[in-house]
Amino acid sequence: MTNFVRQNLMTDENIVYITKLHWIVYVKAVVVVLFGVFLIIVVPLLLPGFIALPGIIVIAIGILYGVYLRLLIKTSEFVITNKRVIMKKGLISTTALEVLFSKAESISAFQSIGGKLFGYGNIAVIGSGGTKNEFDYIEKPFDFRKAAQDEIEKTHKAMK
Repeated sequence: MTNFVRQNLMTDENIVYITKLHWIVYVKAVVVVLFGVFLIIVVPLLLPGFIALPGIIVIAIGILYGVYLRLLIKTSEFVITNKRVIMKKGLISTTALEVLFSKAESISAFQSIGGKLFGYGNIAVIGSGGTKNEFDYIEKPFDFRKAAQDEIEKTHKAMK
């Protein structure tokens, strides 16, 4: 983790806080695999003569999707440094955001009921000019936001 960040650190920049995508992203892949199992086990009982091939294909798709999600989790980075917030998500197509604290207007966090139960949520970073970038399924989003706000406050005090 943090290969992208470590390669792009500025002079005298240190990592303060790191988080990652939450494991909840795997739920869709698990549902697909379970649907494939359903096709193999339950459907032949209801429809005699139903072959298992569609179920096997669905399970294979679910497993491949799970592998993709694992790689996505491993390659996504959400970091607070002493100078900026850096968020990178993506494997094949990548979305990256780097906002200096002097240019950050606000950082917000949102958690649904499921997010509160399992510890994930969304982070939105609004930079100067009103540009808004949102990242979903972040582990401990309020801790991430607090770390960013602490560093923003330090930056603003140092600028005075």
